Amino acid sequence: MTINFYRMLVLAGMTLLVAVNLSQTAFADDCEIEHVRSDRWLPAIKGKSDIEAFQLLKSCAEAGNFVAQWEVGIRYKLGKGTLESNKEAMRWMLMAAESGDSRYQVKVARRYASGIDPFSKDTIRAYMWFNLAAAQGSVSAQTAKIYMREGSLNYDKITPAQIEKAQELSVRCLEQNYKDC
Repeated sequence: MTINFYRMLVLAGMTLLVAVNLSQTAFADDCEIEHVRSDRWLPAIKGKSDIEAFQLLKSCAEAGNFVAQWEVGIRYKLGKGTLESNKEAMRWMLMAAESGDSRYQVKVARRYASGIDPFSKDTIRAYMWFNLAAAQGSVSAQTAKIYMREGSLNYDKITPAQIEKAQELSVRCLEQNYKDC
């Protein structure tokens, strides 16, 4: 009787491990299939602990989902479900911008323009990211570039030399397919 009980316990434990592993694999597959859509993984983290949610989001981010990459960056910044790390926060937020999606390029540009933690204020990098997003048709990025040239709406005035440097960085970023911008 004792041996059968232990066998059942071991089988139950193995079944649980397989079920958890399969659900995480399916979650990662959803992230790859639904690359742009967050509505597939948001329900998967609802009701989870911060640690479990972070792990699921990170697996999605590692699969290349830029929405999840941004969220992982935010969670590193806040220390939500993981240790707080400005370095990791910035890395994941930049990864989302380097995906080529203009929404995340604008978010990074605004952080550089304002010096929002974990980003240090960098007018040239801000203009570069706005320039990249504007080239894709982002109206908010096009408007932000105007504000930067005018020095209005809480943006520092950018000089012609800084604009030229930002344009050079934009070209290099595109040539490198958004890697190491």
